[in-house]
Amino acid sequence: MIITRLETPLEVDEVLSRLSGEQVLLFFGTERPETGASWCGDCVIAHPVIRATLSAIRSREVTLHECPVGDRQAYKDVADHTYRVDPRVRLARIPTFLRIVDGQEIGRLVEAECSDPDRLLELMARADPR
Repeated sequence: MIITRLETPLEVDEVLSRLSGEQVLLFFGTERPETGASWCGDCVIAHPVIRATLSAIRSREVTLHECPVGDRQAYKDVADHTYRVDPRVRLARIPTFLRIVDGQEIGRLVEAECSDPDRLLELMARADPR
């Protein structure tokens, strides 16, 4: 598994603009400098589960794009946050695990769903629309 970190909305836009291939994105609360952990409790639980589950997929190389949404104040209850208004993302809650193939959303998992390895594997096994 390859992991990239997309720090800015511009970097996320570049990945989402690719119309071919598989894109797997994880949107989560940015880590607090004092603890190194996300301010989002569900994100703290889901992050290692997602990494371990994707690492176990041996049938193909998966790239996980990790996309921090910013600190709590910049994201929580901010209706016009970039990822909330982007029609390709439509982010409502975090964490959000999003799988896109050839520009089409295959599915997403939100909040506690992201901590369920079976749900992650099911989403990753869904047939590509190609």
